[in-house]
Amino acid sequence: MGFLRGTALFFIGFILLISLLVGNVLLMLTMSLDYENVETGLTSTFENVIDGDYDIIEGQNINLTEVVEEKLILMEDYCINNSEFVYIEEDFTFIVPCSVVDEGIDGIVNESIKSVVSDFYYQEYNCDFLDCFGEESIPFFLVSEQSKDYLQGKFYLALLVSIILAVLVLLLIENKKNFPIVLGVLMIISSLPFMKLDIFLFGDVGPIMNFISVFISEAYNVFWIFFLSGLVMMGLGIAMHSVDLGVFIAEKIKSYKQKKVVKSANKK
Repeated sequence: MGFLRGTALFFIGFILLISLLVGNVLLMLTMSLDYENVETGLTSTFENVIDGDYDIIEGQNINLTEVVEEKLILMEDYCINNSEFVYIEEDFTFIVPCSVVDEGIDGIVNESIKSVVSDFYYQEYNCDFLDCFGEESIPFFLVSEQSKDYLQGKFYLALLVSIILAVLVLLLIENKKNFPIVLGVLMIISSLPFMKLDIFLFGDVGPIMNFISVFISEAYNVFWIFFLSGLVMMGLGIAMHSVDLGVFIAEKIKSYKQKKVVKSANKK
């Protein structure tokens, strides 16, 4: 392999590794922003602020337990002839199905939190992803379906770039049967940083880290997706080399038998 070809292969291989890392990040964010993950993470976040210890928004402090206690009798009376109870507190709209009112204060608080999380997730924000950082007073747009769709589009773009770079590696590599092994190694390396990211999900880490942990909730699954895919690619490359080895051994055995037959014929 020439110097220039080897240099180009190293450079493009390095860029491919970066592209795979970016793709892993975007896939992790996209998967983590499924509604089920967001609901779990943000419910934990809001559970840490319902006692009034933290501001949900700067300058706004809600003790949701006290609010529900004050409105409990009103809820019970209202729900006799209605299906849901709606109340507003500090610019937040809480919707409580009347079917959970009989569960008591804890059940009502939990449903109130879920209703707010749902509003944040499915709300349509009138700004682009990057512009929302300056226009929104709190970053809950980051855990919205709109953000998930944006990041998913970026993941597909990163995937396309990785495919193009992989094709260039295939064209530059001298022994084409080494390509699956090289690609597999790069995929495995790119997966390793995501193996332990979920350590942030354990313990009482407070509302801020609970919010951040939403974005890495699928890190371990992403690790396994790329790690196993890398192993499959490496296995394919090894199998291709094994076929060559088998053919080589078969040819040697055939040649040996032919020589043996010739020697026997000469003796006769």
